[in-house]
Amino acid sequence: MVANNFMPTNTHIFASGLTAPKLSKSTVAVPVETAKSTNFGEEVKQMKIILKSAPAIAPRGKQAGTFIEARQESGKDQYDTAFNRLVAVVQLDAKDKNDSPFKIEKSYNLLGRGVSGFADDFKSWKRRALTQDEIEGFDPDVLIKGQKVVVEIVHRKVGKEIAANIGGFFPAEMTATA
Repeated sequence: MVANNFMPTNTHIFASGLTAPKLSKSTVAVPVETAKSTNFGEEVKQMKIILKSAPAIAPRGKQAGTFIEARQESGKDQYDTAFNRLVAVVQLDAKDKNDSPFKIEKSYNLLGRGVSGFADDFKSWKRRALTQDEIEGFDPDVLIKGQKVVVEIVHRKVGKEIAANIGGFFPAEMTATA
């Protein structure tokens, strides 16, 4: 008997003398093939499982962190198209299995709507709009570097991988929940 088509039930595990592998959050059980066998005269489905290690990504939900870097990048991409973007990097308080903090970044296209996107995120985070002086003399190191923040982490599928993205910024006074 197979539960959820991924792991055999406890009855099957004990009857076959196997123990269930311990799966960490970064391990994925991938079913490869199923076969039928008999166990004490009873037909039992068996499944071969290959365990693949998935890359660790930041946990979803509201996570406390600190802006550690704000940089402006400009140049031309591989298609010879000019780009100019602001990249805000947040180091989360949440840590991976190696006890290293997760780092996540959000980038704003300054040649398009990125300026208004950054202004909206700034307002959501600081609960105030950027002043005209802050816009004209824009210095991301002064505005955000070293500042506490709560980040809404969302997971999205990118190709065959799951990626963590920043869904929004909130004041550090908000309670972070996983």
